[in-house]
Amino acid sequence: MRDLPVPQTAAEWDELASKIIRANLQIAGLNYVQLGEALAAMGIRQDNKGISGKLRAGRFSAAFFLQALVAIGVVELPIPVPKGPAV
Repeated sequence: MRDLPVPQTAAEWDELASKIIRANLQIAGLNYVQLGEALAAMGIRQDNKGISGKLRAGRFSAAFFLQALVAIGVVELPIPVPKGPAV
């Protein structure tokens, strides 16, 4: 992630969030059905079609983003960092 350019538009940020979830699913060896099952175990009802639609569109809440990462088992998340002085 550190080598990725920092997104400049809302659409680019949406796509990055979606890519982060999809990449972590792949790393964990999980599919959308298994993610739905893991979310259900946390008390969050999402079927695989709903998950697929959210990730395809790249539009979902910050709460869903965090819920999905916790369900996948992500414990650390690198994020893109702007080059230059901190703002």
